[in-house]
Amino acid sequence: ELLQSELFGHEEGAFTGASHQRKGAIDIRTLQRHTDWKEQNESTT
Repeated sequence: ELLQSELFGHEEGAFTGASHQRKGAIDIRTLQRHTDWKEQNESTT
């Protein structure tokens, strides 16, 4: 759970010690846009 929190962030109160919202190293929206773009380009070749 700690690794997931470090990578993707967490909301305040999500677990003991989560006293504030924290952004993770990976923004899930950016990751999703990249995945959609990659799939779109792979399907056209």
